[in-house]
Amino acid sequence: MDQQEDASRRTFLRRALALGAIGAGGGTLLSACAGGESGEGSGTGESVGDPGESADGPGESTGGDGGGGVTCDTSGLTPEEKQQRQRFNYVAQSNKPNQYCNNCQFWKPDQVEGKCGGCQLFPGPVNPQGWCNSWVQGGGSS
Repeated sequence: MDQQEDASRRTFLRRALALGAIGAGGGTLLSACAGGESGEGSGTGESVGDPGESADGPGESTGGDGGGGVTCDTSGLTPEEKQQRQRFNYVAQSNKPNQYCNNCQFWKPDQVEGKCGGCQLFPGPVNPQGWCNSWVQGGGSS
């Protein structure tokens, strides 16, 4: 009976150690996903250096030119809604060739061509020349 108890105890300890290692490793991986490109910051995308950055978020000033001559007013968004946008590292002016919000699968065009549209992933107005880290080639205009 002692051998059976020892085997059971060993199995338990192995599983506990494995779960602990997975938990520690998983937490490290998740925290790495939240950081910016330089590994510092809060993962808001503000380290991209967009010229239209403001307190509202990168490239989302309420009066300035955020991207491509289009200004999207985000003053009506709640802090939670702005944080949701920042989780996707949204910027109003893309620095990636041929990757713009208006040719993304998640783009929701506005009534007026060339003005702000929307996104299926987060709330508020979206600049057609913007970009986020969930960009997927879609059938929109470019």
